[in-house]
Amino acid sequence: MSNDGVDIVVLCGGKGTRLGGVAQLTPKPLLPIGGSPFLLRLLRQWKKEGFSRFLIGACHLADQFQEFAKRYSREFGRLEVIVEPQPMGTGGGLKHALAFVKSKTCLVANGDSYVSESLAKLCEEHQRRFSEFTLLAIPASHVIGGARQKGRLIVDDQDEIAGFSTEDETMGGWINGGIYAMNPALASTWPSGFFDLEKTIFTEPSRRIRVFKSTGNLMDIGIPDCYARFDQQLGPIESLFSQLDRAAKRS
Repeated sequence: MSNDGVDIVVLCGGKGTRLGGVAQLTPKPLLPIGGSPFLLRLLRQWKKEGFSRFLIGACHLADQFQEFAKRYSREFGRLEVIVEPQPMGTGGGLKHALAFVKSKTCLVANGDSYVSESLAKLCEEHQRRFSEFTLLAIPASHVIGGARQKGRLIVDDQDEIAGFSTEDETMGGWINGGIYAMNPALASTWPSGFFDLEKTIFTEPSRRIRVFKSTGNLMDIGIPDCYARFDQQLGPIESLFSQLDRAAKRS
């Protein structure tokens, strides 16, 4: 399957409450890193992998994402903003955006974090195992800045999710990398309205969530210390991406 035919849904609906005043006027994904919006850096990185179709799921300060799409639409084959009619949570917001997906398989990614892993590999694994939903998992030790409040995945011997722990401090094991490969039609079996993806979908015993175990690293700009570190100390984010990619190859 060619990557350029795969839609990527980028979840950007959060209010960025952990960042305090920094995200009150500018949504997290549009905060500048190395002089450019973090979201633009993500899209350009994924474009290098051959992806060119992006749907931005927005709610908080959605007009800024619409302006972003107008400004940069010529760079990509498809750049569309899907605005939630009201806050719907990570699960409800994703279900709303999936109704606009045109590809039979799509990718979903958080708009405030980056994982140094090939999205093409995730797609290949998803299709190889004939999965409906495949989650990219990251070792807790590979989270830049620590895995606090990330929650821990309980993974069984078949590499499927057997549970999800919401413990505040995750010291080991696997965490949700915030990237998924899925068949959009699956969302028709999800609840309607507001719901949390992890707490509602991941914890239902009847749902089979495959796990793709990545050795990559995760960076999250939704935490004040991490955002300041990435923006001020590490310089342009392309340099950081290169550092993460080299680290993933060595591990």
